[in-house]
Amino acid sequence: MKVEMRLKALLQEYGLYERGVEKNMADSCGLHRHTIGKLLRNEVKNPSLEVLGRVCGWLEEHNVPAEKLPGALLKVRPADLWQAFGGSNRVAIYLGMYAHIGQKHNERKRVVPMSVARHDAALASKINQLLCSEAEMGGARPGVTTQYVPFQFSLEMSDVGGRWFEEDKKRAKGIFKRIRKREHHESAIMLGSQRVNYVVECLVADLFGCEPFEPVEDGPKVPFYVCYREHDRPVPSCFGGRDNPPGVMGAIRPGTYYLDENKEWNVINWRQNAQDAGVVVIIRNAETVLMALFGCSGRATCAVGNELLYHAEEFWPNVTGGKKKVKKGEKIRALKRSTSGSTLKKSSREIGVYICQVNFREPKDELLTWAIDDCEKDEVIVKPLAEKVLETHLN
Repeated sequence: MKVEMRLKALLQEYGLYERGVEKNMADSCGLHRHTIGKLLRNEVKNPSLEVLGRVCGWLEEHNVPAEKLPGALLKVRPADLWQAFGGSNRVAIYLGMYAHIGQKHNERKRVVPMSVARHDAALASKINQLLCSEAEMGGARPGVTTQYVPFQFSLEMSDVGGRWFEEDKKRAKGIFKRIRKREHHESAIMLGSQRVNYVVECLVADLFGCEPFEPVEDGPKVPFYVCYREHDRPVPSCFGGRDNPPGVMGAIRPGTYYLDENKEWNVINWRQNAQDAGVVVIIRNAETVLMALFGCSGRATCAVGNELLYHAEEFWPNVTGGKKKVKKGEKIRALKRSTSGSTLKKSSREIGVYICQVNFREPKDELLTWAIDDCEKDEVIVKPLAEKVLETHLN
């Protein structure tokens, strides 16, 4: 069991987290500003009772009910990733929703049908079911909603650009801005790659200090990169495109690249019907979690999502020190797994990035099998991004 300080969340909950609050608290409590700063960032390992008493006194003077203190300042870190989502009152699942518009359709005088990628929708349904399950979540069941991020495209146009794309970018940035405003009381799960879910692009750009939808040319800023396939929509991205990542010369190899501890690019190549990869980004801040999950293909997104649902411990550090239990029949597969995920503590956030290699099983039948396949038999190998790589590249 690990106990965490939740001073920042408490200040946000009562509308006290504003500019200058760190200095005001330090002056009023007679404490050093760095002490208050460490409490806000949950960096104090053993705060004294005197320090806690002074902070509780300040909070009570600012209308935090005395009966909630000091308990409201402390929280046990969730041992399970999905329990961490249960710490918030609401969880919003964001899916890309696309409209096929003809090349000459400019005035929008008719209703344009909107669609969601099948794999993304199927995964969203599974996540919704888990979060609403009393057996899985107990009493920590948040309210779950599904939100959509629209974008437009035309089969007659191979490039991405023009007025449609500008509208879609502006809309996605506005949606992400609202996500950030709700971050201290609502968790968010974003499914699908930056080619179909534009808020994923906004999240990654914000996390690593890039401009969304702007390719990076002066060296890698994001420690992972998706090299598009020839038939993919060439959506401009800060962590993807039709070229190899910055610094990788030679023939273009579609796939998912990531930096190792030596700052060298590794790649999981995309091989049709054989191999693909996905990425999971997890950002926890007090009671809420922001998560993006995507694959190079929709099938990879679904396969990685299944791994997250059934083996969440690979994406969430085991702070209790206990050994992972292996069910009967899982011994061989378990040997290929790490026993626990890895995250980096930075400021008041806990951040993890996981690169997932997906080995497809061969289809047994024709199109019908592909239509109903839920990718649960595909093999997924999870590789946490090195902490020092995250430390170097985080914004």
